[in-house]
Amino acid sequence: MRARFISEHHGTRLMTYFYRRAAALDVDADAEPFRYPGPRPQSRETALVMLADGCEATARASPDRSDERLRAIVEGTLRERLEEGQCDLRDLRVVAGTFIDTLHAAFHQRVEYPQPTARERAARAATPAPAQRRSRFAGGDGEDEAAPAPEPWPPSRRGTPPAGPPDDA
Repeated sequence: MRARFISEHHGTRLMTYFYRRAAALDVDADAEPFRYPGPRPQSRETALVMLADGCEATARASPDRSDERLRAIVEGTLRERLEEGQCDLRDLRVVAGTFIDTLHAAFHQRVEYPQPTARERAARAATPAPAQRRSRFAGGDGEDEAAPAPEPWPPSRRGTPPAGPPDDA
């Protein structure tokens, strides 16, 4: 299954970066050596991986990650793949909306938090620090032991007898 995704997620697309570099040196450069071997996606799942990979790669390479630009990237990528015959999906509006939301969440801008106000700083300064507990781990004399380690999560089943047959067996 994994091999299918690897071989199909680029389909038979042109490796545009490399082809365009070659074409800049030779306007008659043949595009065929710059194509992925394929095959084109054979399932909806591999087509979705192709589309997601193309959208993410283009968004990551773009210095503009505004809402408008991310929408244009997704719509352009989907349209390009369809025009090339790489995939045929009927639910592209849903796919496009989901990709736009995902890219927006991944590349959203964070606001810079303002510095604490004078009132906040004064309140912090007036609040007594919590009492420190001496323990053998903090250089104490060992009379106060550190709190026991928390139980592992999920709880261990070691020592629990195996479940028997159901009552109605």
